[in-house]
Amino acid sequence: MREDALPDKEPKKKKPSRTLEQETPGKEKRRLHAYFSGTVQGVGFRYAASSVAERFAVNGWVRNCSEGRVELVAEGSADELERYLGAIGDEMSGYIRSVERTWVAATGEFSSFTIASSAG
Repeated sequence: MREDALPDKEPKKKKPSRTLEQETPGKEKRRLHAYFSGTVQGVGFRYAASSVAERFAVNGWVRNCSEGRVELVAEGSADELERYLGAIGDEMSGYIRSVERTWVAATGEFSSFTIASSAG
């Protein structure tokens, strides 16, 4: 059979490749909303949280709350956010009494990490 007589074949369609985020648990983008209690204002906590964020793939903000806590909102992979929280804890361990955390889906609204204006 001649080559030009072969029936035209449609090229096989490739299945969409799975992203690393889909394949590896803990890699999906998440949003962490945390409140730090203790002696967390007036001790460089926001600066430390912002500086530590530079070492991790996280974006968001940190600010003082009127009742004396510090509020942090950050997005990244769940694993990276956990490591980031651990690093803040290591850096500021003498000042943190407790951390209240809430996890939700990321919105992708942040492109950097900033120190925000105080709440209230």
